[in-house]
Amino acid sequence: MFHKGQQGFLMPLALMLVVGISVLAIAVSRLSGQSTTSITLEEMSARAFYAAESGGQLAVGYLYLNASDRAQTDQHCNDLNGFPVINLFPSGLTGCRTRFSCSASANPANTASFYTISSQGVCGSGDFTAERNIQVTTVMR
Repeated sequence: MFHKGQQGFLMPLALMLVVGISVLAIAVSRLSGQSTTSITLEEMSARAFYAAESGGQLAVGYLYLNASDRAQTDQHCNDLNGFPVINLFPSGLTGCRTRFSCSASANPANTASFYTISSQGVCGSGDFTAERNIQVTTVMR
């Protein structure tokens, strides 16, 4: 019924199809995993930015809290440098933390103080960590 040269012809073809489909499945799986990681890191990056921004707003609020003159504001700026890391708990920023520092300088006529607050926001841990830094500048006359 079969000629000797035709026996088992479909076996190598089936094997090549199975191998080809397996390679394609592995490639799709890897691309899917990379996409998920990329989305997670983008989300962490956005959260870290908002943590840094929240830290900057918190520091500016403390800088001017009950400060009626430049000397008190200068002292608050110095106090900000000793603040510990603050863990944030509002929804959306859980697992994020912020820290900040402040530097002060005066204009040449010494009629105004300029404050630069640096705020760092960090979210996540291990391989999934994002960090963002912002600076806020303000003045008191």
